[in-house]
Amino acid sequence: MAALSARRGPKPGKAGANAADAEIAWLRAELDTAREVIRVQGELSALLERL
Repeated sequence: MAALSARRGPKPGKAGANAADAEIAWLRAELDTAREVIRVQGELSALLERL
């Protein structure tokens, strides 16, 4: 019986879960980029204040 279920392919909703995981990964990457931009802007602001 296990051999039969293994050949059926992915379960319904699995593609949706993979799409959600991909979206989450993309959003995390965007968040990391935004945090880096904010950090660099802070450093640039500090440098400009010294001028």
